[in-house]
Amino acid sequence: MKPAMKPEDIRALLAKNKAKQIEIVRDLGVTSGAVSRVIDGHFPSRRIQEAIAKKVRVPFEQMWGKAA
Repeated sequence: MKPAMKPEDIRALLAKNKAKQIEIVRDLGVTSGAVSRVIDGHFPSRRIQEAIAKKVRVPFEQMWGKAA
């Protein structure tokens, strides 16, 4: 599934909301590489996608497109 938002847009939203990828890493107990791969669209993980969407206060479907 291709994300509805581009990776650079997601990273810009994280910066705008003063949220860091490392916070998501720590909250979920995953690697920074996993979070980066999800943002880049190379690895689908609903759990990580939901955490990112919550962190930037954007609805899941708006950020990632239709759920599979």
